[in-house]
Amino acid sequence: MLFSHSGTEVRAALIDSGHEWLPEAPLKQICGHSPLTGGHQPGWFFAGLEFDACLIVSPSTLVQQQLLSGQTADPVIEYLLAAGQTFHILQNRQQIPSDAAEMPANILFSELPTQPGKLSAFFQKVFSDTTARIASQTLLKRATASILFAVPAALQTLVPSRPEWLRRLQSGLEKYNIELEKSGDATDLFISAYDGPAVDSADNRLTALHPAEKANCRLQVDFIADAIADEALAPTASRIFVRRRPNGLIIIDRHGQRFLPDVCGACCYERLASYLAVNLSRKLQTTASEEPA
Repeated sequence: MLFSHSGTEVRAALIDSGHEWLPEAPLKQICGHSPLTGGHQPGWFFAGLEFDACLIVSPSTLVQQQLLSGQTADPVIEYLLAAGQTFHILQNRQQIPSDAAEMPANILFSELPTQPGKLSAFFQKVFSDTTARIASQTLLKRATASILFAVPAALQTLVPSRPEWLRRLQSGLEKYNIELEKSGDATDLFISAYDGPAVDSADNRLTALHPAEKANCRLQVDFIADAIADEALAPTASRIFVRRRPNGLIIIDRHGQRFLPDVCGACCYERLASYLAVNLSRKLQTTASEEPA
């Protein structure tokens, strides 16, 4: 109903024999169209529609496996896989894959609340996140990003060239259609990802590395070492700092600090990618509005 009331074109499909426990009449009244079921294919089924987002509520283990693998004999699921751009699976905790971060770039998971009283706030957040994601993806279709993970030469044998957390961040950015450049000269988003120590050339002592500001980008993100004090940071509208923690990330921007926890079904690096995508899309939108007609 939140999407329908916002003016969004919405279609409903019943999977997992959902028609046996959810009547079709209310769905038709809310969406303005008959729902798709295994036994009924409404007119819009043949219209060649494409959906910016597909929300799937608590699918069974079998259906979830078919969605993740893309292999199915179910005509309803086959239709969804062909017509959907991104899939947001709202699932019970015990059925969320432990390797959710390894999922295809167009599939997201969120944990359904166990308490009915929290469902309203949960679905409102799903609505706001989905609309923000769709808007960001529209604006970011040609956005580029570069990630610099510059390990000092003296420490290269001790630090992996592509740590797991960095791969998770890259995967999160790809979910928002942000193209990763290899040249390091991206003009939209630049990320300085190395937050380890530097080596003082004078006496080979380890020191804290403070990233330099990059001029030719719209938004710069610096991962910083614990040894760098907050007082030494100067966040702006175009520069954001991030501290890694064992259980999440601390974002330091011009509005202050916020903590992104790493919880089941909500990888903190994917949430960081979402935060960066929204910020970058706003800057791109501002730039577009300033261009002469």
